Amino acid sequence: MTPDAAPFSLSLPEGEAGPLVFASPHSGAGIPEDMAAAAGLAEASLRSAEDVGVDRLVASGPRRGAPLIAGAFSRSYVDLNRAPEELDPALIEGCDAGNVSAKTAAGFGVIPRKAGDGTALYDRRLTLEEARARLARAHGPYHAALAELMAA
Repeated sequence: MTPDAAPFSLSLPEGEAGPLVFASPHSGAGIPEDMAAAAGLAEASLRSAEDVGVDRLVASGPRRGAPLIAGAFSRSYVDLNRAPEELDPALIEGCDAGNVSAKTAAGFGVIPRKAGDGTALYDRRLTLEEARARLARAHGPYHAALAELMAA
């Protein structure tokens, strides 16, 4: 996946928009180079966290008056259904270890430590700068676009 790849896809309604927004944050399959290099795992493990097929379930949304936003990156890269503060101190050097949720402690924070099949994703810890770059690349733009859709 190229460094300039879009963090999400957006399909707008083919007519007047209704009151719904279809969001599919875990449909993405993209594995950016920075993750592939840091993880060193087979693509099947990296992609095991995807919600395969959900994008097809909601694909008709735009034809029915609902915009559809879908994440482009694998949930193994950034989990768009987590708050950006849910950083895992067991994975990310220099992040606050004070208020860690149960999901984050189990290895499934905003930047997961484990794949969907339970396999450790990394053979090293990530820096706080790496984590912030991922959030800026994927999490922030997705949620800004989602907020804009919901406000419309």
